[in-house]
Order: sequence, then C-alpha cells, then structure tokens
Amino acid sequence: MLFMINWSIEGSNIREANDRFSSGEENFFGCELVGRWHAPGNIGVAIIEAQDVVSINKYLMQWDEVADVSVTPVMDDAGALKSLES
Repeated sequence: MLFMINWSIEGSNIREANDRFSSGEENFFGCELVGRWHAPGNIGVAIIEAQDVVSINKYLMQWDEVADVSVTPVMDDAGALKSLES
C-alpha cells in the first residue's frame, strides 16, 4: 500500500527536526521510502510503501514530537485504472 505523508514543522521544533533528519538514524520499520520532497516554509511530502498501517504508525511516531503530519492512502495510475473497471 502507498501512503502520502504531508508534514509541517513549527519554528520552535526546526532545530530538533533538522538534527534528527541529518543524523541518519531514521527508522523505517519495514516501510520503503518511495520519495520525499521538501519545500520552503518547513513543509514537505513523502510517499511511503508499507504492508500495513501499523508500520506507518511506528514510522511516524518517531516524528510526533517535532512535526504535524497527515497520512492519506494513495494509489498509482495502475491502481486508479483498476478502480474504473466494472
């Protein structure tokens, strides 16, 4: 399953979030990072592939203290086309 994760980081948490990110110690708990994009304003989006929601939750819990996140299940074009089949 693919999940889109949007995040934002408040000003008071930027240094801690940057330190965690740059440490290289991020744990994916069996999830696969498909891609991650950062934007000005301390916001970004990632696409994560995971077998279940528990893995996604474990991954996100390491960022709970420093980032606000939202998670949306998503599909690629092939999945979207399958949903159009009768």
